[in-house]
Amino acid sequence: MEKIEVIILAAGAAKRMEKNIPKQFLRIGGKPILIYVIEVLEKAGLFSKFILTTLPGYEDHYEDLIKTYNLKNIELVEGGETRQESCYFALKSVKSEKVLIHEAARPFITVEFINRIMGYDEVAVVPVLPIDFTVSVGDVYMTGMLQRDKLRNIQLPQLFNTEILRKAHEKAREDRFFATEDSTLIFQLGEKVRFVEGLIENFKITDQHDLFLAQQIKKAKDDIMT
Repeated sequence: MEKIEVIILAAGAAKRMEKNIPKQFLRIGGKPILIYVIEVLEKAGLFSKFILTTLPGYEDHYEDLIKTYNLKNIELVEGGETRQESCYFALKSVKSEKVLIHEAARPFITVEFINRIMGYDEVAVVPVLPIDFTVSVGDVYMTGMLQRDKLRNIQLPQLFNTEILRKAHEKAREDRFFATEDSTLIFQLGEKVRFVEGLIENFKITDQHDLFLAQQIKKAKDDIMT
């Protein structure tokens, strides 16, 4: 299989974390969250370059991690004001026909999981999980219900045809359409988005509760290994 490039979205300010530094630099088990992500992707052996989007003002933090952990084939791209803009900027550096997009806040991916996603030849391949809780519509009062069996929790990493994803981003910029992840842009373009089975432990660390849970999961994994 020809190696492709991967974009790692690591430019978030993580205001919900209420910490002095962005969450991608916070540590679980003594290691920055971002490093866990890169190490698993490196172990998969499927990627030729790692494009990291960076948070302005923290350039030294990224450079220090690259040196400390002896990371190879890393390209830093300054992130934008939104996640969507950061991904758009990073896409300009992608040369491979396909691109994998992941985010630094999801450290519990596995090589097996990555291989499964990479095994599909589609325009967009997106891991999802079924929703196991009730979802309603409303503000102060309930105004409607959604069918739980029709809903899906979208995860990353996601695999895309690079050129079509670029077109989707350009169209979204023209239409001033904003999404919280890239497969929505592909869908808006009229292309098919293939759902594949997600990974339960592949949750996104967004606040201090998530960080605590991640630390406990890491400790449990380490205890199993010893």
